[in-house]
Amino acid sequence: IFFRVYFFLASMWAFVIALFVCFAVYRWLQSAGVVRLRPEVAMARVRTSMFRVGWDKTSPDVPPMEVSESGVVRFSVKITESLLDCYQYLHSGASITLLDQLTTLALAAAGSYGGVSVSLSLSQFAPVPLGSTVEIEAKVVKTGRTLAVTEANFYLMGPKSSALVAHGTHMKFVGLGLVGTIGWGLINRFPGPGTKVLVGLLGWLAKRVEAKEKAQEAAPQPA
Repeated sequence: IFFRVYFFLASMWAFVIALFVCFAVYRWLQSAGVVRLRPEVAMARVRTSMFRVGWDKTSPDVPPMEVSESGVVRFSVKITESLLDCYQYLHSGASITLLDQLTTLALAAAGSYGGVSVSLSLSQFAPVPLGSTVEIEAKVVKTGRTLAVTEANFYLMGPKSSALVAHGTHMKFVGLGLVGTIGWGLINRFPGPGTKVLVGLLGWLAKRVEAKEKAQEAAPQPA
C-alpha cells in the first residue's frame, strides 16, 4: 500500500510540474507575439510579407526604404495617374489603401502576425498633385493579445523640405489560437531560422493563390 501511495503522489507531482513547465513555455512563446527585431531581420520580414493577391494587385508596388532601430518603416511612392481622383490629385481611396497595406507591413517588421482590419481612419491635410513623391512612415503604436494599433504619416517631399499631408491610424485583430500562438512564438523567439521558415510558408501560399487564380481564369465561363 505504501508503494502505491508513494507512486501515486510522485505521479501527481510529476504531472503538476509538467503542467507548470508547459504553461511557462506557452506564456514565454505568447509574449513573443511582438518583438523588437534587428533592422535587417525586420526588413526581411517586410519584404517577405509583400506578396500581392486580389485587390492588392491594383495598388502600386511600394518597397520599403528603411526600417529604423525603433521599428519605423519608411516607404516612398511616386504619384501616378492611376492614383488620382477627378481633380488630378491623390485619391483618398488610394491613400487609405496605402495606409492599410503599409501599416500591415509595419506589423510584420515588429514580428507580429498580420491579422485582419478592424478599423481604418485617415485625415488628409493638403492635396497631392500628379508626379509628386510621397514618403510614408509607418509604425506600430501599441499591441495587445488580440488587437494592434498602427499609424502612418504621409509627407509630400519638396526640393528642400517636406510637409505632412495625411495621417492615418489602423487597428487590426491579431489574435491567434493555441497552435498559432506556439508557432508564431517559435518564429519570433528564433528570428533567424524563423524568418526562413516564414519565407518558405508565404512563398508556398503565394504559389497556391497564383495557381488558383490561373485555374479560375482558365475555367470555362458560363453562357
